[in-house]
Amino acid sequence: MGIITLVLISAGTQSPGSGPQFWVITACALAIAVGTYAGGWRIIRTMGSGLTEVKPAQGFAAETSTASAILASSHLGFALSTTQVASGSVIGSGMGRKGTTVRWNMVGKIALGWLFTLPAAGIVGALTALLVKTGVVIAAVAGTAAVLFMFFYSRKSSVGHHNAVEVEEAGQTVRFAKKKALARARAKANQHKDAQL
Repeated sequence: MGIITLVLISAGTQSPGSGPQFWVITACALAIAVGTYAGGWRIIRTMGSGLTEVKPAQGFAAETSTASAILASSHLGFALSTTQVASGSVIGSGMGRKGTTVRWNMVGKIALGWLFTLPAAGIVGALTALLVKTGVVIAAVAGTAAVLFMFFYSRKSSVGHHNAVEVEEAGQTVRFAKKKALARARAKANQHKDAQL
């Protein structure tokens, strides 16, 4: 949103000091929603079991530390990547739990992806700017073709609830633990009643 708003201000179509326009907020929210729908399970599997085995307690710790870091950063006015903060929190929760290991090769792949994201985005932006000079329609068609290619290529190794089993099992562990705890509490209460009779 910030970059689009900055471009609108620099182009003179929006007054400086004003917030993002409604259509910019809507477009960004839609892009995030579509991206999450298209690749959300892949991210969930990587964060939940690709970096380290995240159990409910580690998930709570990671989410709490992520939220704390993001809120503190927002309050102090620092810019940060929420993805990097969340990944760091998951890695930290894995390092703090006995008997689990952090998959450093996956951490390296993620860090390499972060390293190349900025230059790759710059190159794509430059190429898009050159394409726009030849015509906006050509740039739109090329961009759409690239997105469709990436989407269908990612479908070759589809990740969904059906094969992100480890993440789903972690949620079931919590439910089973609650049921067992309730059953133990009821048995204890029944024993107490029988002892009183």
